[in-house]
Amino acid sequence: SGCYYTVVNTISAEWSALLIPSLTVAGDIEGQMTYDRKANKWTLTFEAASAGTKNITISGTGKQYNVSTGTDDAAAIDTKVAFGGSAGMLTFGQSSSSIAVEVEAAGTATLEMDLNNPNCWTLVVNAGAAPLPSTVAQEVYLVGISDGYNNWTFSKYLRLYDEDNLSYAGFANVDCPWGYQVAIEEGNWGDVYKYASGDEVSGTMVFAEGTNNNIPAPGTGLYFFNISLGKLTYAHTAVGSEVYYAGFGDDWTLRPLTPTDQAGVYTATITVSKETPWGVQIVLDKNWSVKLGGADGKLLYQGSSSVSNIPFAETSGTFTLEVDLIKSTYSITKQ
Repeated sequence: SGCYYTVVNTISAEWSALLIPSLTVAGDIEGQMTYDRKANKWTLTFEAASAGTKNITISGTGKQYNVSTGTDDAAAIDTKVAFGGSAGMLTFGQSSSSIAVEVEAAGTATLEMDLNNPNCWTLVVNAGAAPLPSTVAQEVYLVGISDGYNNWTFSKYLRLYDEDNLSYAGFANVDCPWGYQVAIEEGNWGDVYKYASGDEVSGTMVFAEGTNNNIPAPGTGLYFFNISLGKLTYAHTAVGSEVYYAGFGDDWTLRPLTPTDQAGVYTATITVSKETPWGVQIVLDKNWSVKLGGADGKLLYQGSSSVSNIPFAETSGTFTLEVDLIKSTYSITKQ
């Protein structure tokens, strides 16, 4: 993730994506800029010795991906990046040129580069320090979903899969006679989402309203949960008797995983003899309605295009695949 300069050519059917991992400011103002991905802005907080016009350059080294490199990090091409033009209309390329910016007063100030308008990138100096980059919780908690009549805990969680809509998904082994709440911070009983409308299958939520309006839980057993804090919706899907995998060795036949004695944990023995170019998916049903991808041992719901298939680089051998739906983890171990 990060800041990319992207080009899509629909005539030649080609694309390129130039990752800009860092930018250096030199001249009358010096330092390393920080990128806020959600705001799509680069900032640098500095101490201005005086007011007036300051002349600066902005440059760095990027990683170029294109149709030839694909998404292979090792194949990405080191490429110089730089900005020029004027503060009100920046240009982008490989050679930097001096840009004049106006500082209104001495003291703490922030240089801000706004890249949101593709037809007009701008640079401005604001008084004061830059605001902290916006952050989004990576997990939310299903308080009470699997605790029966005992004390409620924050041990069951869903993982973020769609930041724009604040959508989270995952699994729980449900034992919930009184309904449940969605908490956004572990141990915080005040900032929770509760029931607004709907039933045990789907509905809407409201933030911290009332005292007894818990979200109605489905029946006992293993369920898939899909919750959006942005849209204020919830949905529950029962997990059937079989869970599948597909994609090893570029074979997209749905093959069942074997359930274990532990709820939500499944295994399979897999033999591969060729590449897996598109990665692997875990699939809940033969209609492919719920698919899971991920990386680095974490399972993520593929409800948005930002979640990729599970990568698998081996081309031969026999492996044990283990999936833990409740913990949202997976492992692939060579035998």
